[in-house]
Amino acid sequence: MLWLRAISLITIFYGLKSSDSVRWPAGTYGLPKPVSGCPIADGFQWEEGWRSQDLHGTHSNNTKSTEFHLDGKVDYEKVNRSFCIRSTADMKKRPNWPPGQYCIYKRRACPKDLTGGGVYWDDDNSKNANSKGGVLPGGKYNNNTWIYFCCKTDGNKASAVLLPSQSPFYLLAYKSAKCQMVMWTVANLEWIHYDTAHSDNNDKGYSAFPHDAGKQHPTIYYCYYRGCEVTLTAISGTFQSPNNSDAQYCSWTITVNKVQQIHLTFKYFSEQNENGFDELQVYDGENATGVILGVFNGSHPPPKDGIYSSSNRIFVIFKSDKNSSYTGFKAAYYGSNFSAPYVTTTQSPEMTTSPSGTPKTIPTVKETTSIREPRPTREGGRKHQSGQTGEKGFVQK
Repeated sequence: MLWLRAISLITIFYGLKSSDSVRWPAGTYGLPKPVSGCPIADGFQWEEGWRSQDLHGTHSNNTKSTEFHLDGKVDYEKVNRSFCIRSTADMKKRPNWPPGQYCIYKRRACPKDLTGGGVYWDDDNSKNANSKGGVLPGGKYNNNTWIYFCCKTDGNKASAVLLPSQSPFYLLAYKSAKCQMVMWTVANLEWIHYDTAHSDNNDKGYSAFPHDAGKQHPTIYYCYYRGCEVTLTAISGTFQSPNNSDAQYCSWTITVNKVQQIHLTFKYFSEQNENGFDELQVYDGENATGVILGVFNGSHPPPKDGIYSSSNRIFVIFKSDKNSSYTGFKAAYYGSNFSAPYVTTTQSPEMTTSPSGTPKTIPTVKETTSIREPRPTREGGRKHQSGQTGEKGFVQK
């Protein structure tokens, strides 16, 4: 069990990087382009291109998900979508693509430890009006469409990976219609149904490709990610888990006046039990290196009287695969004088294993009350705002 604990600690420290300092992985590749534009690049420039597929003429029945953030158009005749392409690998030291289950577009050679493959769309056989422009993923673009992919096949969708999250981006779902968990993001599953040729259809896929993309008249699933790191600096406020998402791994950093501690309470808390994936972690301090005040789920809800920090900072992590009808949580916080009683949680040494295989400690919550005198706190960190109240959830864009 010691090696499992070590892996857990490594994962925590790996994820402590600010999203601003995380770099796009090494290699040449492409991503689906969001309507907001290509994601923020670091030390390189995305090139852009587009492909319009005439799938079955006026008899086509192309459709898309209700929620749709791809830069493109889906109508009864054609599917047009855009790409963000990294064509040149720089000499800067970059991380490899992390283990997981997801696909990206192939540009030249697949990046290290990704498996190559492709998908063939049998487009309209009569009066074909396919068109293209700009820089495209590897493939063949004529009256039919070949697009090549690179897929990560060696990990677990529930094990969060770290990628830049300052701006929205896409990955393609692999092996199932479910999104890879990405740290500090909320993910939504979107899709396009390609109603390809109805007679003599030759749609196919080979080797590794996105989920269901190798079937005739395929439906391809696109995972749309947007950042979910929130900083709260008012003296009081509320926050809650994101709504209408398919996967989320969010954080809230709360800072009040330096002469105060934080009282955190929960207006409602509805999560899966300890055998599920949903989990709320509360840390005493500005990040996950602080003392853990509790790990909570449906079987171990937060104490009714709330939680008190020992300083003017609390750090909260919430992760969920949304594979349930549970509604999440809504929390309130406010700064209070250090002379107020505070509640801490103690943890039993019992270790359990999450669905991702990562061990976690499930606390046995015991409330203790004591009186804490004011004491100086560490300087630095984010600036705080005094004399304000605020409410912060997660706004759907």
